Amino acid sequence: MIRFRLFKYMDAFASGAVLATVFFLIYPESYLNIMVAYPKESVASAWWGSSVLLGFLIPALIEWLMAVLFPEGYEAHHAAHNEHTDGARRDDTPVVAGWKSKVIDSEGQTDSKPEGDAEDPSAGATKKPCWPMNAVAWSVLLGDGMHNFGDGVLIGVAFKLCEPATGWTVAAASVLHELAAELSEFWLLTDKAKGGLTYFQALLLNFISSLSVILGALIISFTEIGPAVVGALLALGGGTLMYLGIVPIWHGLLIEKPTMLYLVVCTLCFVLGATLIGLVLIGHEHCEAGHAHGDAHAGHNH
Repeated sequence: MIRFRLFKYMDAFASGAVLATVFFLIYPESYLNIMVAYPKESVASAWWGSSVLLGFLIPALIEWLMAVLFPEGYEAHHAAHNEHTDGARRDDTPVVAGWKSKVIDSEGQTDSKPEGDAEDPSAGATKKPCWPMNAVAWSVLLGDGMHNFGDGVLIGVAFKLCEPATGWTVAAASVLHELAAELSEFWLLTDKAKGGLTYFQALLLNFISSLSVILGALIISFTEIGPAVVGALLALGGGTLMYLGIVPIWHGLLIEKPTMLYLVVCTLCFVLGATLIGLVLIGHEHCEAGHAHGDAHAGHNH
């Protein structure tokens, strides 16, 4: 229970830091850059708002795509997520994904097989190979790789066109929202009933998946982009970060029957995370893409 609470407090801190990064830094920068390219407010608002909404939709689209391509992995992934957020898993409780866990008869009664009964006497004769990967592992690693690529694009834009403090803040926000997610994904990959990988295999494949961050950052670093594209990419990344700072984190924070201590500590952790990011605003300057066109930034110095 103590470990469960610590995860929740870490999630609250990460949510505050991620959302503060989005609203204090990314969104203002993205809108100002779009205003440089499209001085007409209605056009700029439409461009900016569409980019934010698309960025918010992308993580959901990735999850839906994984559900279509790997339905078994999708069920296992969400079963693991619910066990992590509800704190209900016990070490002596077997975890099996979806339809494999129990049989429901026509009257709605569940019929679980005793642990000693095996469906197939020869099932234990051969060991299930970990290579090639099963649907659970593919679902986790592909989804994580696509998300990491998006993080790399956002970090690359921040470092290329903004001051170093902004770049490091965006990078830190990306790391924070990944901490709990990576731990749960590693557990999912190494669970014999789900991912079925060894610790070494899970670490190696997770590392390979994380390299997509570098790929996204390199593509942006060696590409010449104007203020309209900069603003759109920042807004897109901000929408994705906003989704990640709200949907998966707060689903886990809103547990049933919370104690007053839990509410107070979660609130303080959220405020602390947001405050630490807010300190970056002291002496903050706008990204370079807009500096060449000073009109849109007039009157917006911090």
